[in-house]
Amino acid sequence: MIVVNTLISGGMWYLQVKVDDDRAVTELVQKRSEEIRLAALDFQTFAAAYAAAVVDGADDIPQARARLLENVMRQYSTIDMIESLLPAAAREPVVDYKSALSEFSSVITDTDDVLRMRPFWEGAAQVLTARDAVIGVLG
Repeated sequence: MIVVNTLISGGMWYLQVKVDDDRAVTELVQKRSEEIRLAALDFQTFAAAYAAAVVDGADDIPQARARLLENVMRQYSTIDMIESLLPAAAREPVVDYKSALSEFSSVITDTDDVLRMRPFWEGAAQVLTARDAVIGVLG
């Protein structure tokens, strides 16, 4: 009887730990999802500021570029932190999002005049489309 009670108690403890672990993972994913949403709002602001600086030929292009690149890297690191915690169904949109962010960071460094803005806007659109797919999967 004591052995049975011990086994039942051990099993209940294991299940409780698993439930707690699952809850912690869910909370972490939700927190990072919110960070991605907020960073995406900042992304739009920084992308617009950078585009305006390039169009105006302003001296603050390097500062605007640095702010935009920092935002892109923050989005990348945030999604990278939770990628392994996500279900298999969410992995493809995450890989696409990370790829879009990486490609866009390269485009940013190559965009310094108005004649090179087309790849910038195409890259920004890819980032936003991929981000929307990730947010759709994360809920």
